[in-house]
Amino acid sequence: MAEYRLLSTSGILGYGFPEDSIKRGVAMGVDMIGCDGGSTDPGPHYLGSGKTLNSRLAMKRDLRLMLKAAVAEVVIEELRPIQRRYHELMEDVGDLDRLLARGAERAEAVSSPKIREVKQRMGLVLPRGS
Repeated sequence: MAEYRLLSTSGILGYGFPEDSIKRGVAMGVDMIGCDGGSTDPGPHYLGSGKTLNSRLAMKRDLRLMLKAAVAEVVIEELRPIQRRYHELMEDVGDLDRLLARGAERAEAVSSPKIREVKQRMGLVLPRGS
């Protein structure tokens, strides 16, 4: 049977938790971060009044921290190859300059005909032979 590691931030959304605790939990390796988001009314009074125990601001704070923790590692892993390539390019500025010059030449070759056409239609250039 497969093992799944779950991290429950609190029993009630918006009840709060120390920000450092979610960081420590994620560092231990988790597959899911959650809390009881359906129980924002701890008893019949709140349920009957249509109000929640915790403020909307507190619930948003908890959700923000949970989402940040859940996606941070994924984003870091996606950016790792880009970061590695950036460092490679910054080590050899001459190679970077050549790469940029080659890109500029390609961009000019592709865009020049369209730019010429747009300028001509706008009356910014005289037709050839005038």
